[in-house]
Amino acid sequence: MIDTYKQKFKKMLLISIIANLVILLLIIALTLYNDLIFQVIGKLFVSKNSFYYNNDEYSAKIGAIVFGIIYFIGFATCIALILVMKLSVIDDKDIVWFVVGKTKREQEYLDLYQEKHEYQKSGKIINILKNILDYYMVVTLAVLCVIFVFSFIAFPAEVNQSSMENTLFEGNRVLVLKTKKVERGDIVVFKYDSDIQRNDPSLDNDLLIKRVIGVENDKFECIDGVIYINDVKLEEEYVTEGHMDRDDYSLSDIIKSNSNYQELARLVEENNGLIPEGYFIFLGDNRHISNDSENFGLIYYTQISGKVTFYKNDTGWHKTN
Repeated sequence: MIDTYKQKFKKMLLISIIANLVILLLIIALTLYNDLIFQVIGKLFVSKNSFYYNNDEYSAKIGAIVFGIIYFIGFATCIALILVMKLSVIDDKDIVWFVVGKTKREQEYLDLYQEKHEYQKSGKIINILKNILDYYMVVTLAVLCVIFVFSFIAFPAEVNQSSMENTLFEGNRVLVLKTKKVERGDIVVFKYDSDIQRNDPSLDNDLLIKRVIGVENDKFECIDGVIYINDVKLEEEYVTEGHMDRDDYSLSDIIKSNSNYQELARLVEENNGLIPEGYFIFLGDNRHISNDSENFGLIYYTQISGKVTFYKNDTGWHKTN
């Protein structure tokens, strides 16, 4: 009977080790795909007023270091357990402590066994390592779930610009739904790409937050600061009088700021002067200071990280319109 328990325990332990290593590899793969989790971890370990907290690149590096230390400990635990098994430290007097007790018969067997044998030191080592591995499994699963959500479902962000006032203010928290299907009026987060925009290469790969104003196949004009979509005035309650831009410009003016201007000019002409398929116009609500499509051209759909579904200000969480 003891041999049966020994084989059962070794099988359970091996499955646990393999599962942990698989989860670890999944986490590494997902974090290579999306380093936002590194930024979140890093900001947990630094002061909110520090340079490292406000700089996403440095907070991501700190998070990666912390992440590496934690997983090195867990990986070392897995290796230690493998060595324990390989060196046959698990003997008849240790193995029974981990697998029996699920049924009344097994519990009676354990009670009789404890009366005849002392708990050896090697059993304590195995017990400690097994407990660490169990807790590690819980932590890795939790981290994996968080990374999966951040990578494919939604992620939190903090507004650090004033271009969306009076809707969003600097310091407001937002929840961004990961999607590329956006509609006019949505508030979106997107990544600046200097291969498409040529206005400011220093913004390359930065995340910006703006509002969708023009979508594919829209006719766009701005006359005296008033936006017209398909020759109809766009009602923009979110833009206050003091935040409006009084410039006159059109789609043909906007695409001049794109790096692929000649290609876009051809696509616009083929599309009868309308916004080409897959492209958008994003503007800030605070028009007179916003660095947006008026300055850096059209945005391609692949640049979209997601749309803001909820935001938090001094009065709590609110759903975007």
